[in-house]
Formats: sequence, structure tokens, C-alpha cells
Amino acid sequence: AAAGEGLLLRSVGRSVGRAVGRWSACWARDAAGRAVCGAMGAVPCCSKQTLLCSALLWLLISLGFLGLAVFGLTAEEGPFLVPPDTIYIGLVGMAGLWVLVSGAGVVSRLAHTEVCLVFFIVMTFFTIIITVGGSAFLLLFANEKGTFASLDEQAGNAQINAESDFFEWATAPGSEQAWIDIQNQLECCGYDFDTIFTEFTLTTGDRCVINGAATFFDDFDCGQGPGVNVAGCEQQTRAAFNLADDFFCKDKIVLFIQEQTPFFAAGFGFLVLLQVTAWFAAFRMYWVPYGLGGFMGDDSDAMLPTAGGGGGGGGDDDGFQARRRRGRRGKQRAQARQGGGLGLGGQR
Repeated sequence: AAAGEGLLLRSVGRSVGRAVGRWSACWARDAAGRAVCGAMGAVPCCSKQTLLCSALLWLLISLGFLGLAVFGLTAEEGPFLVPPDTIYIGLVGMAGLWVLVSGAGVVSRLAHTEVCLVFFIVMTFFTIIITVGGSAFLLLFANEKGTFASLDEQAGNAQINAESDFFEWATAPGSEQAWIDIQNQLECCGYDFDTIFTEFTLTTGDRCVINGAATFFDDFDCGQGPGVNVAGCEQQTRAAFNLADDFFCKDKIVLFIQEQTPFFAAGFGFLVLLQVTAWFAAFRMYWVPYGLGGFMGDDSDAMLPTAGGGGGGGGDDDGFQARRRRGRRGKQRAQARQGGGLGLGGQR
């Protein structure tokens, strides 16, 4: 198994290396300053290699994200148990869509399949919109920034449902020790103050032990009953024990997301840039003539694929250049005939 994984990684590495090398060749120039991109021309060549590189990199990122989501869904211990399965299922669906779309882009480039290219162009366009809108909304919501009232309400309801699923898991038989281990690993106490204050069925970890007491509530009492101001009690408790802002697990997770927001934004920005680059290259290739390796039909017989040379950009470089040379010779003959006709007309 290890040998098979190593062989697969080497194969992927060679493919990526060849694609990057061909893409960099688009910008190479000879001693005279002329582009040496081959017979197809700089724009089609760079569009083809940019499509392959960007779609392939997007595919690798999507596969990694999909693997992480599946691991979290199937994890049996650790902090991955805190989010409910519904969140992981949504992440698996989103990553699966990315894999499908980016895979279509790679196939359309390697197999020169127009159906895959059209599917890639259409789906990437919607994926860009969803990625930009969704990531912006999630980052704003995590930083407690309001957007649209209806969306904020739906996100708040989703958070309540996720917390309910978590409480159901944390109080289920057999989950008590797992929840304690998660608190100890994250170095936090309970889910939040309100939960510890009102729900005594949730267990607490070692961080909640203060002055040798089972919980800090054993050393401090700000009242009980329905008339107690929980928010005021939390302020008194934090002041009495000098609790840090990330003392409770929910606060620790929220503060971590807020502190890492620039990095999350940079990651989403890079992904969107990758998607836009792939979409633009694919859209450009759709309008490139078939004889130049694109998908636009061409009436010139010299530009069409031959039986021995493959189709358009799908054949080898030698066959493609030969077809390109035949196209140039046909164009030169047409220009010569046109020039000769004008010459005869002038003599007459």
C-alpha cells in the first residue's frame, strides 16, 4: 500500500511538473525576443496550460478539503466530535461539488472534450458566486457583523440547531468522557457559562476546577432561580475568578475564528482567484479555433484534425505543428492567388 501511494504521488508530481513547465514556456523568449510558445501562438498556448494548471491545483485542494471533511465525519475522538454531523455532511457536499467541477476542467483539457468544457464553464461561474457570497457571509457572521436580516436569522437558527445536536451528543450515554477529553485538549471549561449555570447534565473538564472545587460554582454563588440575571452573574463570576476571555470552549472557538479571519479570508481569496483564472482560461479556449487547439469550429480543411494526427489540441505536438504548417501554406497560397488576380486585372 505504501509503495502504491508513493507511485501515485510521484505520478501526480510529474504531471504537475510537466504542466507547470509547459505553462512557463508560454512566456519564454528566444535571443531575438520572440515568443517560443510553438506553432499555436502565445495566447492559445497560455490559455491551455493555464486551464490545466489552475484546474488541477483546484482539484488537489478540493480533494484535500474533501478528505478532511470525511475524516471529521468519521472521527471517533478529539475536537472533531464537537461539530454535528450535519455540518460535516454539508462540507462533504461542497467539496464533492468542487471535485466534480475541477475534475471536469482537467478532463476537458486533457481529453479535449467540449461537453466537459461547457459544463466546467457554467458550473465554475455559479461556484465562484457561491464561494464569494458564502465565505463573505460566514466570516462576517463569525465576527458578529450583521448582513441581511433574513440570512442572519437563518444562520442563527442553524447555530441553535447545531448546538442542540451537540448537547444531545454530549449528554448521551458513553459521551461523557469524550466531552471531558475534548475540554482538556482544548484547555477550556464547558460549552459556555449559560450551559454550566442552567444545564447540570453536561460534564466539565479539568479547566473548570478552581481552588480544588469541582467547579468554580462551588466557590461562588450569585443566586439561583428563574429571576437570576445570568449575564450579570457571568460578569460577577469572571471578575471574581479573573477568568480569561477564552475560558469557556465556545468563546475559545469563536475567538480563534475571529483572530484567524485574515488567514481564512486569504485562503478563500486564493481559491476564488484560482477559480476565476480557470474559468477565464476555459472561456478563452472555447473561442479559440479548433485547429489551434481550441473548440471553435473552423472551415479550413487544413485546420481540421486528420486521422493520423488526432484532434486539435488532443494530438501530440508534432502532429499539431504539422497541421499548423499545412494551414499556413494554404493561407499563403490563397494570398498568392489573390495577389495574382489583382495583378492580371491591373494589366487588363
